[in-house]
Amino acid sequence: MSKTAFKVVCSLPNGRRRGGRRWAGGETIVPADDMTEDMLADLQSDATFVVVETAAADAEDDDAAGTKEPAGGQTDTQTDAGTKTLTVSDAIRELTAVDFTKSGKPKTEALEILLGRSVSGGERDDVFGQMTDAGFEIPQPE
Repeated sequence: MSKTAFKVVCSLPNGRRRGGRRWAGGETIVPADDMTEDMLADLQSDATFVVVETAAADAEDDDAAGTKEPAGGQTDTQTDAGTKTLTVSDAIRELTAVDFTKSGKPKTEALEILLGRSVSGGERDDVFGQMTDAGFEIPQPE
């Protein structure tokens, strides 16, 4: 079994065909061994998708706990019966270079997909400003 996996989130409720396969709306966990370089490039170049590399054990734990999508409306990380809700800063750290605007800010749509709730530009700007003040650097394209 691969030690890493990819969490692929499709923002279209009915899914979409991309990278040689059909993706359901929402989250799909793909073992790294099943993700080709071409498939990854196709997904990362499409704003409909957010792709995050994760540890395979984390993905399996999420599936077993039934926590494929975080609960909405919470901004703090909370652990309740094995469920972890991402903070906005956690979500920003999981983004790749294609998930940032030309002006260098995280795309709110990408954050909303990861968080499972609405994120305002103001909320994003506040958190992102604190992160950049603390030395966070935007991921560079590979």
